[in-house]
Amino acid sequence: MSPILTFDSLPLDVLIKIAEHLDVQDLVRLRQTSKTLFSISYERSPWSQVYSSSHLPRPPGPHPAQSRKALETILSRSMLVHRNMFLKNEPSWTLAYDASTSSSGDPTSVVMLADRWVVVQFRRQTVCVEVDPANVREQLPRRVVWEVDDSREENNLDLLNCRTFYAYDGQMRAFLVLEQCANEREVDEPEVIVLQVHFDEDCQWPRFEATYRTHSRAGQGSLSATVTVSPHVLVVHMIKNRAALVWDVLKAHGQPVTVKDDAFGSEHVYHLPCRTHFLTVVLSTASVEPLVQLVATPLSDTLSGTRRITATGNIEGFWLSEVVLLRDSVVDPGSGVTDVILLGRRYSYDTDRPLMLFRLLIPPHSAAGGAPAEMIIQTQTVAPLPALATDILIDSCTGSTRVAYAIQGVSEEENALGLVEVVYDEEKRSATARGGALFF
Repeated sequence: MSPILTFDSLPLDVLIKIAEHLDVQDLVRLRQTSKTLFSISYERSPWSQVYSSSHLPRPPGPHPAQSRKALETILSRSMLVHRNMFLKNEPSWTLAYDASTSSSGDPTSVVMLADRWVVVQFRRQTVCVEVDPANVREQLPRRVVWEVDDSREENNLDLLNCRTFYAYDGQMRAFLVLEQCANEREVDEPEVIVLQVHFDEDCQWPRFEATYRTHSRAGQGSLSATVTVSPHVLVVHMIKNRAALVWDVLKAHGQPVTVKDDAFGSEHVYHLPCRTHFLTVVLSTASVEPLVQLVATPLSDTLSGTRRITATGNIEGFWLSEVVLLRDSVVDPGSGVTDVILLGRRYSYDTDRPLMLFRLLIPPHSAAGGAPAEMIIQTQTVAPLPALATDILIDSCTGSTRVAYAIQGVSEEENALGLVEVVYDEEKRSATARGGALFF
């Protein structure tokens, strides 16, 4: 008679394989069952597999350099955000911080940095404030990281963007881009300053290092530049100069590659780097009907200073008010076709301005060159948004992201913040959206 096979008698490698099919919450709950399962929940293999298959918004990974603790921390935090935003529909923790000071005045903008600090922009100072929930105190620690370096009183600082991301090597990186200018933008040339943020291993105060400074052309308009990052590339789009400055994030101290906008024949251009291509989204205003053109250049060519367009495609009938990367490029090993997923907000003359998904199928390019190939563009309406809502699309590389949008009412009581979670299903080749909390 063969011995009875019990759960406790299963080999450890079999138990680990079973644990790899659990979700984040269940993997954590194993620690409350038995000593054996407790130890399995601290193995890296289950967390690596769950990280790969999860639909939670998360950075690219898992990478060999990422420990079990790092993977668990990212997934657990994203799970808590999902639960608080889309299940509880209420904030789980709030902190009121008076950012204004008698010396600095009122802040002009506030952004998060690495989920632990807040960058607060004043008229002549950039300040980093620690807001770690595990270390709350009455007076939050703060440090000045940048000041106007010109004695002229009319000079101001503006925060263009602060982006935290994980590179393809699994390391967290961040860049802060500032604009220093006088009140008269039409006369003076604003200076754009790129600061790289360094994080210590013990996660103490970040260090800010200015790696590049350049001047924008004078002219009308509120912004001198916009900022886009991917796990490989930093793009500072100098709007008034009609050019994009492109860096490999591992070589951010070097001189950037310049990509000119003039070749696209439009004043409305977005640049989106993915793992394989440097994508340019051109909103054509010359045609009678709304038209969006997508242009693909191999990323390796772009970073080497060679601008070789290998594929183009058109979207007809509407424009895009904003577009971001939702899922990074995947190359089919058989056909060589590159599959990229974008998320954008439709803009047209009517009031219908929903979130849209765009699946780009980019043909392989030949080394010999030739005319650009035609890419296939598949579209899907993902979720409706209020026509007058101001949205914030957060780029992603893993197929899932969260979208925040603000609604400004007639009175202050009618103002609201809405949240939507978007997840792309690889098998169905489509995205689903879940409406979240509406905070008033």
